[in-house]
Parts: sequence; C-alpha cells; structure tokens
Amino acid sequence: MAQGDSADQKAQRLDHLVTVYEKIARLTEQELANAYEIIKMYEAINEYTRKELIQVKKTNQAQEAVSELGSEELKKSFDRITQLEEANKKLQEERSRIQ
Repeated sequence: MAQGDSADQKAQRLDHLVTVYEKIARLTEQELANAYEIIKMYEAINEYTRKELIQVKKTNQAQEAVSELGSEELKKSFDRITQLEEANKKLQEERSRIQ
C-alpha cells in the first residue's frame, strides 16, 4: 500500500483482500470436500475389487474341488467297469466249462 493512500483506500484494499482470501478459502474447502469424496469412491472401488477377487478365488477353488471329485468318480467308475468285465469273463469261462 502506498504511503499517500487515504485511510478509506487502505480499508477498501483490505476489504478486497479479505474478500479474495475468503473466496480462496471457500474454493479450497470445496476442493477438499471433492478430494474426500474421490477418496471414498476409490476406497469403495478397492473394497468391491477385493470382494470380487475373493469370490473369484472361492469359485476357482470350488471348480477345482468339483473337478477333482469328478476325476475320482471317473476313476472309480472305470475301475468298477474293469472289475465287472473281469467278473463277466470268469462267468463266461465257467459257463463254457459247464457246457
């Protein structure tokens, strides 16, 4: 402020500075509020992604378990078929001896 300024001019300049700083403060507050909202949204996205990954892992584990059970059942079925075929072969041999 210049030395030749009147008290009124000084007061007006000070009022103007206060008004400018108040506007800056309001804009900064709004910017902070927006930043907090953005942070909350990223946190929600992170949580959703974490839950999705857990669900995918569980689904994968379940599919592996089902596949493993299926393989075991298939092996048991083939083993049983082999046993039944051998039993039939023995029965046919027995029948042939009887005739």
